[in-house]
Amino acid sequence: MRAEVLIRVFDRTADLEICVECIRRLWTRGDYEILVISNGESSGHPVPDSVRKVARVISLPENAGHREGNSQLLREGVARLSERAEYVVLLEADTWLLDDALIDTVTRRMRERDWVWASAEWEGRYHSLALDFAVVSADLIRREPGLLEFGPYPESEVANFLRGKGLGYGHIPELMPVHVPKAMRRFHTEHGGRFRAFPEGPMVTHHVEDLAGGIEEKKRIANRAAGRAVFDVRDAGDLGSERARLARLQAVARRVPRSDWFRRKRVKGA
Repeated sequence: MRAEVLIRVFDRTADLEICVECIRRLWTRGDYEILVISNGESSGHPVPDSVRKVARVISLPENAGHREGNSQLLREGVARLSERAEYVVLLEADTWLLDDALIDTVTRRMRERDWVWASAEWEGRYHSLALDFAVVSADLIRREPGLLEFGPYPESEVANFLRGKGLGYGHIPELMPVHVPKAMRRFHTEHGGRFRAFPEGPMVTHHVEDLAGGIEEKKRIANRAAGRAVFDVRDAGDLGSERARLARLQAVARRVPRSDWFRRKRVKGA
């Protein structure tokens, strides 16, 4: 399986270094090329030399702004993809996938079910697809440039585009739910109402500025999600037990009744 990994970044350059390290060190099942697309250099956020040594780096001269920047990065990155890739893995710099077994599983599902896109469901109430990690058919992304031209509701607008074209897509249950169900928010209130550690990935998406220990704390959480010492950081907990705890939390979240189970999904941003 040949894939190009398209990583977009503005100012999370410390995260970017770890994201690329994970790909180089831990992704072993495929043939990957790494393309980093940045719009932060003009704002004082250069891409580290360690990344430039192992990846193609495209630095855009200006940032289109918070709302348009994400679409800008994706569209400019797609325009520079290599011709040899079968799949494109879309990643935000702060999304660390600690093993590529999930990519192997997802691409198999895509072939079997004739999907052109796979990612987590972003919001249960709407037709929506997460963009922090997605696996996409390279052929699709080259021939449908409008797919990544979105406005204020990108996760919904991508799903709406695929539905409008009659193209098959699917969700990645190992990375769901993304948002904490209302019934659980009384005792799970961290990280803006979102889950950010997914042991079945294993993947972590924490914003380091929200962690008291910064990047080192994120590495500890990553070790717990993986159930093994991916990073050399001190941790008093048992990693296997911590992974099991995170897996139980996710299992409960999937089973907690939610209002979207009983309502038709709505269309947002169409």
